[in-house]
Amino acid sequence: MANTKTYETIRALVAEIAPEYSFIFANVNMANVRADDAHFPLAYLEEMTGATYAVDQYGRVRKFAPIEIYFLRRAPMQGEAVGRDEIRAQIEAEVVHPLIATLANRYPTINNITADYPPALFDDNDVGICLRFQIEVEGGIC
Repeated sequence: MANTKTYETIRALVAEIAPEYSFIFANVNMANVRADDAHFPLAYLEEMTGATYAVDQYGRVRKFAPIEIYFLRRAPMQGEAVGRDEIRAQIEAEVVHPLIATLANRYPTINNITADYPPALFDDNDVGICLRFQIEVEGGIC
């Protein structure tokens, strides 16, 4: 149940920052199938498959979930690297930079966000950016 709240928190953040992006929760084994049929631009959140536990200065155990979220736009099938780079710059301006700023303001424990620029994804040569970070799971203090 705690992961579900965390999924919803991320979905709500994306909807607030970039409402034009469709959003799907991806199952690790089926992400590409669902994303191929989705409306673009698209944000998809990978299923959480692990956690990190940390003990704070008061001895409480806090749970953090790894987040892996992709932001995608369609690209021409025979596009080249320059065109894909332009699409990534658009994605950064539309959603990546605003999301990072919002996360920094609302979740001060998030201090390490990495980005990957995966090769063209799925059957339609979709171009995207993958952000990875850890967020405290809502209700994750034990």
